[in-house]
Amino acid sequence: MSSSSDYYINSSGQLSQQDDTSYTPSTNWSLYTFIGITFVFFYLKYNSDVSLYDKLNGDGLSSLIAFKNSLFYFLMYFITIFILQVTASSIDLNKSCSNNGANNFMTAVGYCFGPWIFIFLVMVIILVKFPFVKKAFSDVIGYMAVSRKINDIFSKALYSSQDLKDRLRDIGDKEQEKIALADEAIMNIVQNKSVFVNQINLQNFNKFWSSLEPLMKSNAEELKKNLFNEVLRKDNWGELFWYLYTGIFVCFVVSYNVSVKGCKKTTEQLEKDFSTDVPLPNSGGPDHVYIPV
Repeated sequence: MSSSSDYYINSSGQLSQQDDTSYTPSTNWSLYTFIGITFVFFYLKYNSDVSLYDKLNGDGLSSLIAFKNSLFYFLMYFITIFILQVTASSIDLNKSCSNNGANNFMTAVGYCFGPWIFIFLVMVIILVKFPFVKKAFSDVIGYMAVSRKINDIFSKALYSSQDLKDRLRDIGDKEQEKIALADEAIMNIVQNKSVFVNQINLQNFNKFWSSLEPLMKSNAEELKKNLFNEVLRKDNWGELFWYLYTGIFVCFVVSYNVSVKGCKKTTEQLEKDFSTDVPLPNSGGPDHVYIPV
C-alpha cells in the first residue's frame, strides 16, 4: 500500500480509511488563519461600532442592535473561515484518497458543517442573547486593556474630594444628601478599581453615567464619548476571546473527524489498495507447511 493506513467500517456501513497522522499541516494552517482573521474582524467591528454612540437610548445599548450594526462584517468573517476550514479538510482528505476530489469535498463539508453551525454559531447567539456571558473575559482581559484610560477619564470628569466638600457648602440640603450618597458609593467602589471599571457595560452605559452626574464637572459631557469607546473596547475584548476559544475548539473537532473518520474511497480505489496486499497465486512461500495434529 502507498501509505500506512487502517480500514474500518463506519457508522454508515461504509469502508473508510483511517490515517495514522492525527494532526496535519493543512489543519495547522487553517487554525492560524482563523486566529488572524478573527483579530482582523474585531478590528473592523470596533471601528464600525464606535458609531453606535449616537444610538444610545434608555439605559444603554441593546446587544442586538450592536450585532446588527456589524452583521455584514460577521457574515463575511464566518463565510471566509468556513471556506478555509473546508478547503484545509479537503486537502487532508485528498492526501489519503487521491483522484476522489468531489467526494472528499462533500465529506469535508459534512465534517465542518456540524461543529461550525451547532457549536460556533450557537455560541454567537448566546453572546447576543445573554451579553453578561462576556464578563468571563471582559472583566479580566478587557479590564487590563482599558482600565488605565477609563480611570484617566474619571479623574478628569469627576470632582476631587476637596471640590465636593466645597460644593456641599453652596447647595441645599436635598442636593447635599444626593451628592453625599453618590460620593459614598463611589468611595466604596473605588477602593477596588477593577470593580469600579467592571460595573460599566454597553447595556447600562447611560444609566451608569447618570448615576455619576452629581459628582461630575461641567465639562464631563465632552468625555462621555471617550468613555463609551473604552467600554466598547472592553466589551469587544471579552467577545473576541469567546470567539477564539470556541473557534479553536471547533478546529480541533474538525481535525479529529478528518483524522479518525478519514475519507470514503470508491470501489475502484479500494480494490487497487487491497490488491497490493494479496500475494499472487504460486508467487512463492514456505517449502513446507506444518499442520498441527
